Amino acid sequence: MSLLVQTPYGREVRARGKLGDHGAFETFLEELKAALEADAAAGRAAAVSDLDIPENQNYLSLEQFDSIFSLLAISGAAVRRFRLFGCPTLNDEVVKLFADFFRADLTADRAPKETDPFVRLRNHRRRFPAVDVSPGGV
Repeated sequence: MSLLVQTPYGREVRARGKLGDHGAFETFLEELKAALEADAAAGRAAAVSDLDIPENQNYLSLEQFDSIFSLLAISGAAVRRFRLFGCPTLNDEVVKLFADFFRADLTADRAPKETDPFVRLRNHRRRFPAVDVSPGGV
């Protein structure tokens, strides 16, 4: 069963409690990579509406988090919402990877609108999540 669902805003990652073993994570990462490459091949902007991998069954390693952030950076994907709350391995090292992902080349149009667990980041880097400054924006 695919962990990616197409929505009007891009792909939604629905992986709550489903990345418990290394094989499941590798399958997910390959599936996400193929989807983002398909967007690029079709001339579409790569977009993930929800990156939803929380819950206590997702014991992702630092390297696995790094793989996710690297794939998103390389593909230039815009992630609308990061939902990583409840991941027991979400620690300061992961938050640093997340900050590095932002720092690398994140533009205002690619900045997420929601980053559940990253209050610490927001206090450190006040410009994220992005504020919509367009007329009528939130």
